[in-house]
Amino acid sequence: MPPSLKTIGSRAFGNCKSLKELYIQGNIENIGSYAFGYKIYPLFVHSDASIPPTLENDIFEKSAIYVPSGTGHIYRQQWKGTIIDPADEVVTVNVKKSGTLYSRLLAQDIQIKDVCRLNLKGTLDDDDWSIVESMSNLYEWNLSDLEADKLPENLLEGNISLLNIALPKTLTSIRENLFVDCHHLIGSIDIPVNCHVGDSAFAGTNIENVSISESAEIG
Repeated sequence: MPPSLKTIGSRAFGNCKSLKELYIQGNIENIGSYAFGYKIYPLFVHSDASIPPTLENDIFEKSAIYVPSGTGHIYRQQWKGTIIDPADEVVTVNVKKSGTLYSRLLAQDIQIKDVCRLNLKGTLDDDDWSIVESMSNLYEWNLSDLEADKLPENLLEGNISLLNIALPKTLTSIRENLFVDCHHLIGSIDIPVNCHVGDSAFAGTNIENVSISESAEIG
């Protein structure tokens, strides 16, 4: 956008259906309703503004939004969407006994809504996974040290917040459609040794690189 621009009017780019990436300079103050159309995901938004521009509706609620370091809490108050702040801390939790994830978070004085980047270790049960699913601002999952041979069915299907994930090293099966339509899933995926990858497991993602051992099976 031009450096002198302050306002983007309603439906200004409404017909740009192939738009994938947007850069917002700090001088922009207001973005009109449906400025980038009605269905704009997967869209990666990069904002240089320390104060979020005013939005006339929640046009970025299905977008991945990169913001200046330390401004994530401000953006999360004013914008809906997956807010990615370089200052977001990694929360590490070792669940030595399944069913205790929530209590371990409380012991560390960590609120579920504040978890954006999560490093999980140990063993989880269904109650623990439901806690993970309720982390509305979570976009980075490190499960490499988790003791799990499979992930719950429908855990991630259509999760538009997921940006990066490291799979458990002990994983033996990736269910079919497990990551389907995780539109913002990018970067690299390492498929564990002796792991079976189901049909269409990563359909609809933006993964750039996949590392697979010779012993893996691909659907």
